[in-house]
Amino acid sequence: MQEDSAMILLDGDSQWSDNAKVVAHWARFDPSPKQESIPQKVEQQALFIKKDYLCWVYELGKCQINNETLISHLQIFNNLSFWWMTKVAAKSPFLSPGIYQIFKLRVLEKMYLEKGCNGLIYCGNNQLVHQVLRDWCKELGHPYKRISEKKCQIEPEWTGIKRLVFNLPYWLQVLLFLVRKWVMNFRHIRSGNINKKQQSIQDSVTVVTYFPNIDLQKANDGRFYSRYWEKLHQLLDELPFAVNWVWLYSKSGQITYKDSIDIRNKCNQHSPDKYRHFLLEEFFNLKTFIKCISIYLKLYSKGLQLKGVKKFFKFPASKLNFFPMLQHDWNS
Repeated sequence: MQEDSAMILLDGDSQWSDNAKVVAHWARFDPSPKQESIPQKVEQQALFIKKDYLCWVYELGKCQINNETLISHLQIFNNLSFWWMTKVAAKSPFLSPGIYQIFKLRVLEKMYLEKGCNGLIYCGNNQLVHQVLRDWCKELGHPYKRISEKKCQIEPEWTGIKRLVFNLPYWLQVLLFLVRKWVMNFRHIRSGNINKKQQSIQDSVTVVTYFPNIDLQKANDGRFYSRYWEKLHQLLDELPFAVNWVWLYSKSGQITYKDSIDIRNKCNQHSPDKYRHFLLEEFFNLKTFIKCISIYLKLYSKGLQLKGVKKFFKFPASKLNFFPMLQHDWNS
């Protein structure tokens, strides 16, 4: 490989003093003079890359699988596809740390092509980065080499207990999730709530909301007032129909799940003809559980047919496939 025509990608504390077409840092923001910072370039081009990424996710949902779109292939009900519930479709950098890595790869790819590089030397030990760059150079027909005294490894996206749990088989993660939900939530559900069938659907509307983030003083007086909705509560007071509030409890320092049940009971004693309050877990029963298992098995069988989707994990006119960066999200 002619090093003076190659891109040198430095990761971690790696250094380079020989000739090169471009010397770029994968993680550093403050490179030496005449060297490039990939994270710095990401910040400068963030809006353009974000647009590219959002367009790609949209097109991925429309890619053809067995003569139907991915969205249709993963359809659960007539009006719902499981595609919209996946981490890839959610497009959240908090749920998918790999998105930022894809942004960096997009910058690297553009820099490599714009500078007219021919060959890439990766000085680092990130297994996923190494895998993506090696396969990309193979597609381009360009030479590739990794230089590092350290053995390649996959850098964990999580730490502590999350790292341990998220590396377990998915079926075991499900069992642990159910045990945790029982300990934290289901075992606290008890009598005190009203009959869900007390009013017909025509007589009421339903609002599903995150909980708590509420006015505790009003709640203790039996009046549910959410900070998420503010003046909507005043409007609902004036409208001539009953309201069902379904609370999606999220762990909070304001009140525990067990305390939420006491709040629910107090609120249901205040204006019961106008307002009814439920925690989402109240609607879970054996029939629902069996249906969940049935849907899961159906989706699992469909998932076995999606191995060919990984070829679509690249931007238009690009040969760089970033599937390894989202592989965990896709599998989960």
